[in-house]
Amino acid sequence: MRKRLGVLFTGLLLAAPLVAQQPRLDMHLSGLAARASEVNEVSLDGAALKLGMAFLNNDSDMDRVDRELLSKLKGIYVLNYEFDHTPPELNDTTLAPIRQQLQARGWSRIVTSRSSSRRGSETDEVYVYTDAAGQIQGLAVISREPRELSVVNIVGTIRPEELTQLSGHLGIPKVDVKPKGDEQ
Repeated sequence: MRKRLGVLFTGLLLAAPLVAQQPRLDMHLSGLAARASEVNEVSLDGAALKLGMAFLNNDSDMDRVDRELLSKLKGIYVLNYEFDHTPPELNDTTLAPIRQQLQARGWSRIVTSRSSSRRGSETDEVYVYTDAAGQIQGLAVISREPRELSVVNIVGTIRPEELTQLSGHLGIPKVDVKPKGDEQ
């Protein structure tokens, strides 16, 4: 009995880092960066995130509330690819590795927005990762336009409405969440 409890305890210790990292997505999209005309990739965690926050001390657009919000985060990961022409590989199959991770326990899609025009269709999706207590521990945004793809993964305690505070900083694309009809 004692031996089985030891094995179980060891297994739990080994699995703990895996559970703790579930909000962190593997955002590798095979070969897509090589075909993009512009590539922006941001990977901030641990010391790199603290260093990024130090640079924000000189950012007049960020106030104390924004810095407090950032201090709660464990990581910010951003991919942004722009293309000179609409690439045929920018489809659901390309995003399957990321979407498969977002099907795991704890992840929920909270927003889907689609629009079509003569230039093509645009799709935005927002997912949250909640722990067993119902607290949001991660957020993912996938934004796909005909010639641009952005994937954002934020790890740490954040509310979706707080994403607008971070947008435009640290490589996170500008996010505008004004309800329709509020345009001036």
